Amino acid sequence: MNTEIEDIKSRLSVREVIGGYVQLTKAGVSWKGLCPFHHEKSPSFIVNEERASWHCFGCGKGGDIFSFVMEIDGLSFPEALALLAERAGIVLERRSRRGTGARYGGTLSNEGDGVESVSGAGISKERLFAILDLSSKFFEKQLWDGEGKKKALPYLRDRGLSDESIRTFRLGYALPGWRTLSDFLAGKDFSPSEIEAAGMAIEKGMKNGEWKMKEGESSANANNQNGEDLLHSPFPIPHSIYDRFRDRVTFPVFDVAGRVIGFSARVLPGADETTAKYINTPETFVYHKSRALYGFFQAKRAIRERQHVLFVEGNMDVIAMYQAGFPETVAVSGTALTEEQLRIVKRYTDRLLLFFDMDSAGQKASRKSAEMALLLGFSVSVVSIGEGKDAAELARENVESLRDALTGALPAPEYFLRRACAERDCRTAEGKQRIAEDILSLVSCVAKKIEQAHWIHMLSNRIGVAENDLFALLKSTALPVVKNSERALESEVAERVPKKQVFQLSSERIGRDVAAILLACPALLPLPLENVPERVFSFVSRNPLLSFLSGETPETFLFSAIPEEMKLEASEGAFSGEKLLGSSGDSDGIDVEHARMVFDQIWARLSDELRREEMRDIERAMRMAHDRGDREEEQRLNTRLFEAGKE
Repeated sequence: MNTEIEDIKSRLSVREVIGGYVQLTKAGVSWKGLCPFHHEKSPSFIVNEERASWHCFGCGKGGDIFSFVMEIDGLSFPEALALLAERAGIVLERRSRRGTGARYGGTLSNEGDGVESVSGAGISKERLFAILDLSSKFFEKQLWDGEGKKKALPYLRDRGLSDESIRTFRLGYALPGWRTLSDFLAGKDFSPSEIEAAGMAIEKGMKNGEWKMKEGESSANANNQNGEDLLHSPFPIPHSIYDRFRDRVTFPVFDVAGRVIGFSARVLPGADETTAKYINTPETFVYHKSRALYGFFQAKRAIRERQHVLFVEGNMDVIAMYQAGFPETVAVSGTALTEEQLRIVKRYTDRLLLFFDMDSAGQKASRKSAEMALLLGFSVSVVSIGEGKDAAELARENVESLRDALTGALPAPEYFLRRACAERDCRTAEGKQRIAEDILSLVSCVAKKIEQAHWIHMLSNRIGVAENDLFALLKSTALPVVKNSERALESEVAERVPKKQVFQLSSERIGRDVAAILLACPALLPLPLENVPERVFSFVSRNPLLSFLSGETPETFLFSAIPEEMKLEASEGAFSGEKLLGSSGDSDGIDVEHARMVFDQIWARLSDELRREEMRDIERAMRMAHDRGDREEEQRLNTRLFEAGKE
């Protein structure tokens, strides 16, 4: 038994954890609400505090607080463990062992548990998260109460952002000084190497008596008065650093668990025009731009509820869309849309809306993103607005027009077909050829053959080319090159396709129902094992949960006494038992007499099925004995078959 897991469960109420995501109402001994994992109008999602578990009778999902957080936040078990441990106030010990999270579909190792060290640096990931969170708080403080109150806050308000939105996304202001943040963090006992590893500072070096700035930073001021300030650093010279973000509005980037992992920072109007408009945290041990999505932490619940995600180009677009009533909006962080980002999104939805700028660069990004998303099994639509406008402007100026644009989003193949026909002459042979090649390269990314046929039919009607000719051209069209696309497709499609059912004997399924009813109504204990055939005793002894229940009575049974390795199965079983007995956890009790009648019927079915399975086994053995000419064994088995048939 893992004591950390048990400690977390003992400190956190399953109702309170789940209640942070789902509105729950009291229903007898349980709580119920609308399932967050599928669309429903009547609540079938049940939470049982006594069993510390949850179950949905609509979609069949269920488990404990760990499986819930993993499912709703798209986390691995180590990530869920770290998140819930922090909430419970438990410090996790460092670990390298595997297997602790196996029953949650993962393993617990150094990878992603929040306490591992940066390889080769001796810096804990936990320390990096602390630096990043403190940095964000420092920037926020400067925005609201410091120099940024007069310098940066008016700019954000002029851009149409409300104070509530600014606080929701934790925007801040980085002071213009060379080491303001670094000194603050040093005062919190963080070393220069830790601050640099978190991406918040840049190491500087000295050559021939002059400071040499790194990563393209201007060295014009490196040896002036500000540069002199660097010389008097409290840090040892080999590790001297200066702040990465200076005189900029800061946009913290969060992971799916809500931890700050990096920043994007925008230069203020009127500031140094020689610097880049936006700069971002470099690759660090916790920030990977190919995985990071700006606004995803704030958007994930809305994405799951609305069953689509809206991609825009910039941070300001995300906040403006959120403020206008479209919280399902996210943006990439300093990179083009990647497969890794799409895989994260696909944990929540497979419907994607692209809302990029209407200029040439924006449309190229839309096309590339659509191809990649279609290859990964997404349903992709594209939002179109007038040129010269972006999402933030429309959200600020005309929410109704924005809503109309989103409602009128076209499926990607149709959208790009319309653009292709507008840009080329579909009456000429050359125009038809170019349009067909352009659109078929996109249609080739669509996984479903019927959908491909639909788009080819539309293309045929628009350009006047026979469908057979277009199908022939499609076969010769190469798929766009996407990194690891085949492997990604296989894994992503596998997630969406119902898993192949593992073969089980009928007796095993009936045995589960027997255990389920006993767990839902322990008053039916003990198991009636008097005068039953040996085959029934053997079956019960082979089934761990039934074997445990066989030694219990109504007076001795405690759900908490069930062995840890059986608790998830038992929790699921108890919910199933309530369903078998006509209860969904919303009654104050179960009719014991009715439960006894149902149990007796299922117990009799189990006994009959075990007898039939034994007879089938004997018949199979008889055929094998006959085939090898063993008449004596065949006769012995025939006697056994006769005796089994009489029982």
